[in-house]
Formats: sequence, C-alpha cells, structure tokens
Amino acid sequence: MKLLPTRSFVLAGAVLIACLILVSNTFAADQSTLPKITGEGIQSLVAKNKGKVVLLHFWATWCPPCADEFPALVKVYTAYKTRGLEVIAVSLNDFSEMQDVMSFVHEQKPSFPLYIAGTVNETFYQSIDKRWSSGVPLTMIYDKTGKLRYFHDGARTYAQFDRDVQSLLQ
Repeated sequence: MKLLPTRSFVLAGAVLIACLILVSNTFAADQSTLPKITGEGIQSLVAKNKGKVVLLHFWATWCPPCADEFPALVKVYTAYKTRGLEVIAVSLNDFSEMQDVMSFVHEQKPSFPLYIAGTVNETFYQSIDKRWSSGVPLTMIYDKTGKLRYFHDGARTYAQFDRDVQSLLQ
C-alpha cells in the first residue's frame, strides 16, 4: 500500500518550514550587533570570571594592528578555553560602525564573548585602568584570583599571548 501525503500533511510541512526559516532569520538578526558595555560592566565581567584566567582585549576595526593580532586571540582561546581561559573582547568602534564590526567578526569567527563600548573617550580609558591613556590594541590578563598580571599596550603575537596565558594557567 502506497501512502501519498494528504493536503493537511503538506500544509503542516510548509508551516513547519516557514517557522524554521522565521526562527533562523530571527537568530541571524540577533547576531547583527554586539552588546553594549561600559567600564563598570567590563569590571563586572572580569570579577564574574574569578577562577579563570581572563584575557581582556580592546580593539577596533579601524586599527590595523588590531586586525593583524585578532587571529592570534582566536587561536589562543581555542587552545586554552578547556583549561580555564576566558577571552573578553571589547570593540571601541563607534556604534555607527556596527556593520564594519560585524563584518570583521563574521570573518574572524571568534567563539569568545564580544562587546562594543562605542567610545575612545579618555574617561572610559581611565575607568578601565589609570595607565591606559589612549590607543588600541590593549590587552589586560588577569590571573585566576582576579588580579591583573599583564598590561600590554600594543599588538601581541600568538607566542606572546601563549607565554602569558600558560604562565597563569599552571
């Protein structure tokens, strides 16, 4: 006996496919922006990750050294996330540059948390660390107790990230 789909079965299948497309498009729309974050929010994130080594990284798409080092961040996170590394990356791009930021993010495919501060204001820099006067990239690495152990103003290589992170994971 050969069963042919009934009209209601075909209609139900079409509705299911439409719903899946709608859910898929909704998810994609949610991925078109980064969450906004303040200096206080950043400090809170670091504090919430006590027990892990936290690599806090500030970058921008208009910064060539930032773009050059970003793949090293992705690589170091992939290498050490199972051993207790958390990478938190904060874009300093203006909110009006979100399309550029998201194009860069989709190209790099990081699996760590990303945020956007949307500012290059001196007050913001000072709320993060008094030594930070301006510029990106900037990397701060905290040990498992939440103590700042490394403050790097300028671009880093994978080998440099690797050395710092390994020393704190031991």
